[in-house]
Amino acid sequence: MNKICGLYARTSTGRQEKEETIDSQIAEIKERIKQDGNVLAENLVFIDDGWSGSILARPALDLLRDAVKRKEIEVIYIYDNGRLSRDFTNLLVLLREFEEAEIKLISLHDINPTNPEEGVMQKVMGVFHDYERTKIAERFRRGKLFKARNGNIVHGDAPYGYTYIYKTKDRDCHFVINQKEAEVVRKVYKWIAEECLTINKVIKRLYEQGITPRKGKRPAWTNGPLSRMVRNEAYIGTTYYNKGYAVLPKNPKNLNKYKRIKRSSRALRPKAEWIPIKIDPILDETLFYRVQKQLEINALYSRRNKKYDYLLSHLLWCECSSRMFGEGKNYYRCTDRLKNFPMPRKCRAGGLNVARIDIVVWEKIKELLSNPLLFRKEAEKWHYSESQQPSNRTILENERLQKALDELKNQESRYIKAYGEGLIPIELFRKNIDDLNKKRSLLQEQINKITVLVENTLKPSLPPLEILRLQLPLVLNYLSEQDKQFVLRKMVKEIIVNKERTSAKIRGHIPLSIQEAKENPKYGLESINRYCRFAQCRQVHTF
Repeated sequence: MNKICGLYARTSTGRQEKEETIDSQIAEIKERIKQDGNVLAENLVFIDDGWSGSILARPALDLLRDAVKRKEIEVIYIYDNGRLSRDFTNLLVLLREFEEAEIKLISLHDINPTNPEEGVMQKVMGVFHDYERTKIAERFRRGKLFKARNGNIVHGDAPYGYTYIYKTKDRDCHFVINQKEAEVVRKVYKWIAEECLTINKVIKRLYEQGITPRKGKRPAWTNGPLSRMVRNEAYIGTTYYNKGYAVLPKNPKNLNKYKRIKRSSRALRPKAEWIPIKIDPILDETLFYRVQKQLEINALYSRRNKKYDYLLSHLLWCECSSRMFGEGKNYYRCTDRLKNFPMPRKCRAGGLNVARIDIVVWEKIKELLSNPLLFRKEAEKWHYSESQQPSNRTILENERLQKALDELKNQESRYIKAYGEGLIPIELFRKNIDDLNKKRSLLQEQINKITVLVENTLKPSLPPLEILRLQLPLVLNYLSEQDKQFVLRKMVKEIIVNKERTSAKIRGHIPLSIQEAKENPKYGLESINRYCRFAQCRQVHTF
């Protein structure tokens, strides 16, 4: 008597789907059903494409289990027990469900038990399916680690600024610089290093210039990808493999029942376990680390979660060595009482009026910037740096362009070799060579422009110093609060206020060449060069 049959098939990866292994499974099962003389109902064909065997919650498998509970099926055909589950415990659960529902399970490549001994052997075969899954995963893991330790790119996700090149007969997969994207990366880093832009301001500027992310799904960048970009060491020539591992999400955003990947979150491994892989750099290391320092400063001065904006935020220190932060709208207060809570506080100093200290500090900075001797020294230093800048600036750019030309030569030789061995047709060879020639012409044109620019660049003329010095106070008087903060944070390292709140000492990195009178000092300024040795610091100049 013909029985109502159903079939279940599963593939675990997108690659298996492309190779049509699911179709081969179904074809073989249908042939077996025909040989057994049974009937396959069209509504009892259950297929899970691209689902891991370690996951029990699968859409088609749940439909099969529901049909079993409703007694709509008499015989289930599968390719092997591993299609039901690669996890031994889950396989036992499914086998028990089918057994209790009196459903016969027929596996084309496993034991179909007819007695208790064969039933035990069926379960033993399930252990081997679980072992095979673990063995395959371990083999892939060790293979990737071996490949990475030999300096080869393992994954295909190239950072923004690079293009992933697939493995060929002559060369393993690798990253090449995408010149269009690399130019965006250089812009972003220069904006942060030279203009001290925050991530949000960079996002706004990219949007205003019409620069979209690589995939172009959104017209503007978001904080996450851009934050990763400005911290990625790949841009100075080193990318890493084995940085993280998959973990179960603590606060999953996707609450759907069916998930192809259980461990959808990532956790970082200790840096000692990271495997470095050398690639072509896009940035100079000096620029990269300047940006990392500026990001720390941006985080320190972030206005997030602040009700009031204080001019001297994160710059004020109490004489007791505790920071002073704004409290309310009108006062800076020592944080000693917060650090020692619930124990008694050590510092009993009172608050410091915001308006009073802000005005005095700003006036002293204006006075310093307007000093004739300091002004002349800084103007001459600027003039010298600007006169040298064009030639210095072009060194790295010329090196980058020359490297790009060398890479084109290597690509050309590989194409010639591949054509000579008959690996590519003449049409593809001509197209690739034409593309290389166009790129070579563009690069050579850029090199020629830079050469002409350097040869024809005139040294900037310096306007009369006295006129500039007289104009400077007018400019400083009309700065916005945000611009004042920018000036202070570039110049001042810390401001130390005494416990009586009657005097303050400003420490910064302004190069002073003046010596004022020291009678009855109320405010002092101490010069510290942030990038010099400690022995050159701590020269106090009072006002």
